[in-house]
Amino acid sequence: MKTRHMQKKQIVVIFIKNSTGDFSVHQRLSTKKSFPNKFGIGAGGHVEEGEELSVAAVRELKEETKLSVPVKYLFSEDFDMPEINQTSHLFIAETDEPIEIDESEWQWSGWMKKEEVDELYEEDKLCIDTGVLYQAYLKLGSGT
Repeated sequence: MKTRHMQKKQIVVIFIKNSTGDFSVHQRLSTKKSFPNKFGIGAGGHVEEGEELSVAAVRELKEETKLSVPVKYLFSEDFDMPEINQTSHLFIAETDEPIEIDESEWQWSGWMKKEEVDELYEEDKLCIDTGVLYQAYLKLGSGT
């Protein structure tokens, strides 16, 4: 039996923070194929073929939150697990503008303090990739 090498999906993730340092967090719909009911930070999605990462990040941010704010690239992380075969490219956006919920993606959305996000992580309620990105983000320190 031949094994076909699957190309990794390219994903952009945009952590959204406000001026007080809170994170925009959402809960995925229970009907989602991957990670139903799990929590994510900010917004994100697939990079279209030939699309620049920053363009994809701005597009996904607009599609999922209606926000049109600058994004800053932070780092990329490879995932090679049964549940996820992707490279996630993390960006950050800062805004105090209201975030509109994308009802085709999320059942809940709101602002959370770092301690509340830490609790979601500790209770294994974050999407797997979000949890890994969040921990790596925290290791960057406060200069982001």
